[in-house]
Amino acid sequence: MKYYLASFLFFITFINIISGSEKPILVPAVSENFNLDGKLEEKFYRENPPYLLRSITGKNPAGQKTEVWICLNNNNLLIAFRCFEKNIAELRKTVTRKDGPVHEDDCVEFFLRPDADKSCYYHFVVNALNTTCDSVRNNTKVKVYSVNPADWNGVWASNVSITKDYWSVELRIPAAQFIWGRKAAMNLCRERMAGKLELSSLAELSKGSFHCPEDFIEIKFNHFTDAVILKEVSEITFYDNKENNVHIGIRNKDKNQKNLKVELQLYSAGSGDADIIKRNYCLKGKAEEFIDFKYKIKSRAKYKRYKLLLHINDDLLFFKANRLPHILNIIIAGNLFYSGELVPVTIKCKAPYPEKYRYKVYLTGGKNKIILNKDVKFENNKNLTIAIPRNIQGKHTVLVQLCDDGNGVVDRIESDIRIVELN
Repeated sequence: MKYYLASFLFFITFINIISGSEKPILVPAVSENFNLDGKLEEKFYRENPPYLLRSITGKNPAGQKTEVWICLNNNNLLIAFRCFEKNIAELRKTVTRKDGPVHEDDCVEFFLRPDADKSCYYHFVVNALNTTCDSVRNNTKVKVYSVNPADWNGVWASNVSITKDYWSVELRIPAAQFIWGRKAAMNLCRERMAGKLELSSLAELSKGSFHCPEDFIEIKFNHFTDAVILKEVSEITFYDNKENNVHIGIRNKDKNQKNLKVELQLYSAGSGDADIIKRNYCLKGKAEEFIDFKYKIKSRAKYKRYKLLLHINDDLLFFKANRLPHILNIIIAGNLFYSGELVPVTIKCKAPYPEKYRYKVYLTGGKNKIILNKDVKFENNKNLTIAIPRNIQGKHTVLVQLCDDGNGVVDRIESDIRIVELN
């Protein structure tokens, strides 16, 4: 069974990790207010012994000591590093662009696998300038695959402090943006560039790489139910000629009413600025409600990414971020064709659009060279044929774009085919 972690609080105490036999880490719930200034001056850090990172293989102590802490604070994961450094003036801190090559600087890294039964895990990196990078990764037996860091931007914050003997980092990550399984795992790492390169890790890593999710350390939560439980969030749609609706099921167990804020952020390509749609709803005490968050967008073609956030009295309850989902699908009968042959293509669209919209269909070759293109009238379940020119062969791509009356691309989808010469 999966849980939205925001529906839970946790009450736990630390236990130490025995070297060579890593026990689960029990994360304490802490009510203290944290400044998130990177200085680590709060009572929690004074009264709770840190964990120590070791060499990446776990066999030896790290050359430069790194102390780490983790706790749950108001439904946020709070992670802290104190990185001792004898060459503090030589800290490498060159990357200033978010989602840039932050790992090439002196940096700390947090890995989270919210559902250890799944291959997906999250990667957060902060350098000594407080430049950040985050990404989602998928581990297979063959290779670790990563999305482009710019394609996934989580909700989180960090800060860095530098002294003459060490530099320290705090991260605050709302737990509600993850879907948690029965077992979760994580790892804390440091990449030291000042002086001699050194990699250190909390977990003992079998492959000499930080990206070993199978070696992450289990984290456990003893939880009890919070006052507000999120029961359902329906599919998010982005049609630009009809009203969109997200159906939200929510239960307020508290006798007092709560304020629910729903916020949809829409991002255009290459822009950090968002168009924001938000609504406020009042949740009655001791009641289960179903809310329809309705909205319209002027032009789907303008946007590439979105974030949906739900807050209860300013506390994050739910978070989802992704590219806009496809509304197009193309069906091609087979993937091997002869040059000169007619290729049957069916284009399906999930929503009705005005007749003035149209499809643009392309056949492209190496380096996206356009071999042919055609404009096609918009229809749902449109059937058409593509005539493959003679004397071409190899791997090619059928690309379909749905364009609005301003020539904006509402959606695009593609499928690869292989063309062979007919003897």
